[in-house]
Amino acid sequence: MGMDRSVVILATVVVIICVAGTMTAFGIGSLLDEGDTFPSYEVSGSSANGSAITGTAACHDIGESSTRPVLMFEYSLATADGDAFTLTSYLFLDEDGNPVGTLYTNVGTATTLDTQVTLWRDSSDEYTYHVDPEGNVLAVDIRVDGIVATAVQATP
Repeated sequence: MGMDRSVVILATVVVIICVAGTMTAFGIGSLLDEGDTFPSYEVSGSSANGSAITGTAACHDIGESSTRPVLMFEYSLATADGDAFTLTSYLFLDEDGNPVGTLYTNVGTATTLDTQVTLWRDSSDEYTYHVDPEGNVLAVDIRVDGIVATAVQATP
């Protein structure tokens, strides 16, 4: 019985050490993590029947690639009549942080939030991204199923 007790004590000590090591590694990893933050957006526009549309949008990197960000925009919208719905769009970026040229077309420049931006339209002609020289998306024009709206960066 003495032998079984020492095995149980040894196993308990090993488990405690493993848990402590895991928690320490997680803590150090959290401290070293860059903690990329992404902006939020305010959306306004109109539906196909002319009803006002308002809402918000959130953006985050979905982590599809370690070298190329893939940004997902989730639009939470509602009509003036109270009908709520969501839309989703994706912006694939190259290693330099620019939209991938085979998926998006450069359709010119504009001024958005007092900043010169390049306009990048997706291949479906539904979303146009306003990208500043640093690669930040300052706004997104939405043209889906009769909806005409713009999501403008609310928080940097």
